Amino acid sequence: MTKFFGLYDSNCFLMGLTKSLICLSFIVCLSADTFGQDVKEVLVSRAHRKVPNGKVWSISNQETHKVLFSEGALQSGTFCYAFLYSNPGHVFGIAYQDGLEPKNRRPKNIGFTFQNMEETIGSDVYLIKPHFILRNGIGMDAVKNSLSWEYEPTEAVFYPETVVFTNGCISEMVLFEREMTETDKAKHQERIAKTEQGQTSGSME
Repeated sequence: MTKFFGLYDSNCFLMGLTKSLICLSFIVCLSADTFGQDVKEVLVSRAHRKVPNGKVWSISNQETHKVLFSEGALQSGTFCYAFLYSNPGHVFGIAYQDGLEPKNRRPKNIGFTFQNMEETIGSDVYLIKPHFILRNGIGMDAVKNSLSWEYEPTEAVFYPETVVFTNGCISEMVLFEREMTETDKAKHQERIAKTEQGQTSGSME
């Protein structure tokens, strides 16, 4: 909201209110779709793991994830250290092979920006809440632009038969697993239809 000499700009107020209502509606829809879901943690590591049928795995900016960084990643002078302690802090290291794509296709890699990371007492595990999801192929410009990105709930979703593993700066990370919601099923069917038409859409929405 913009304020000039004690008076609020009504246009800015209405725009802000509209954005708030849109964001609230999105949250309500997302919450309603996943309400009552039995969500559990899934540990992803260097070992390749496949998302089970009827399930999806996700990285969400509404959840705090446990992350174990690769050996040496936190040492000053390394690329990982530079990424983690830059502005904004960011990291790549979740690789995936879409179950709808040819098995010889090169895995894709994603990451996320974050505002802070908290080291757990007595271990090397960090608690991190992602802020902006860095999709496969996104460059450094997107990392910088995320500083001005207006927050909204978002997640990277891995669908059934997708193989997920860690690489780069991340050694292990906890993702979240849930039963496919009606929205998940609809999006997955769209992906299957596009693949059958020769237009593979990628693993995430």
